[in-house]
Amino acid sequence: MGLYTRTQFVEYFEKHSNLIVILVDINRFSAINNLHGEAFGNKVLRYVGILLYRHFCGNGVNVCRYAADQFALSCPTMDVEKVDVLVDEIRDKLERQFYISGQQMTLNVNIGYALPSSAASGIHLMAQAYYALSSAKSLLSPSTVRYSEYLEKHIGRKYRLGVELKRAIDAKQLHVEYQPIYDLESKRVVKFEALARWTRNGEAVSPFEFIPIAEELGYINQLGNLVLSIACRDLKLLRDRGHDDVQISVNRSIQELTNESIDDCSILKIIHESGLSTSDIVLEITESIPLEDKPEVQELLGDLRRKGLKLALDDFGTGFASFSNLMKNTVDILKIDRTFIRDIESDKNNAVLVQSVNMLATGLGLDVIAEGVETEGQLKRLQAMGCKFIQGYYISRPVVFEQTLAFLE
Repeated sequence: MGLYTRTQFVEYFEKHSNLIVILVDINRFSAINNLHGEAFGNKVLRYVGILLYRHFCGNGVNVCRYAADQFALSCPTMDVEKVDVLVDEIRDKLERQFYISGQQMTLNVNIGYALPSSAASGIHLMAQAYYALSSAKSLLSPSTVRYSEYLEKHIGRKYRLGVELKRAIDAKQLHVEYQPIYDLESKRVVKFEALARWTRNGEAVSPFEFIPIAEELGYINQLGNLVLSIACRDLKLLRDRGHDDVQISVNRSIQELTNESIDDCSILKIIHESGLSTSDIVLEITESIPLEDKPEVQELLGDLRRKGLKLALDDFGTGFASFSNLMKNTVDILKIDRTFIRDIESDKNNAVLVQSVNMLATGLGLDVIAEGVETEGQLKRLQAMGCKFIQGYYISRPVVFEQTLAFLE
């Protein structure tokens, strides 16, 4: 077919200066393998390779199968505007509908690219393109990102934080804060959500920054287990103080759970070694990737529920969390995302959605927790809709463990 191997591509790249490099990643390719099998997935990869070769190879442009679901192109230097046109053409060709073995397919791709003018930064051009691709993949929808000085600064901080975060996790230097979950019927706090916190050199690093780093660098499971261990330790202290009916919820993403197995589950080990039972802990599932793409995780979650662990579906209404998850009877608690609560008093659509979700969940026997409640007006509106549990700054911001006793006593 004429595609370069990765070795050939790198060798060519090293021998020629002033090349532009473009990396193309097939979005959610693992889902294609899971749904249709690896043989079908290989046909898709071959189709993409042929398409890139036929339409773009030649005139100094080379194409390579660079990684499992990634392709690389190198081309001579050209104006930025022409590069943008080329990248748009690549996306247009790859995202057109096609058929393989009678199956209709449509792909989405992420693209990252780097120009030789940025080589002065000292970072290899291939690495720059990879960083740009990683940035594109981190966005909510398939995107194109060009390497830039801003991205370089972001990558530098990201690298430093990654190294320091790993050390902090290994040394158990992170701490946990707890946000209360309030029962509107009994008028008391019945749960706390455990939230990871990291202070670095006196600076509080946002979890919105360090958690994605832990996911990308592969130690999110270690971080999750550390948070669970601390939460179990603290809940045991609450039990010793006589608070037997309060639960603590901990967050786990689908990506984290892919590292667990039914026969050797670290979540169950930590809970039991802490002297607690599975009914004491709620597992909040965040769908960083669609749950249906991970049948082994679905099987694990089913096993955990059968062993007494309650499951909550977090951030409902955003990302991959959708109504289809409710109909599969795989969770016990539904958490409505704060974006729908924020404008519930002024946005009729949000109000109708929240009320509909609450009615559906109640009919399915699920508890509903409204997140992000910040005003009395929001609380009253939710109460009128029959929502039982709320969480948000109106009740309290996350607090250190010592302050949780005030909510219970």
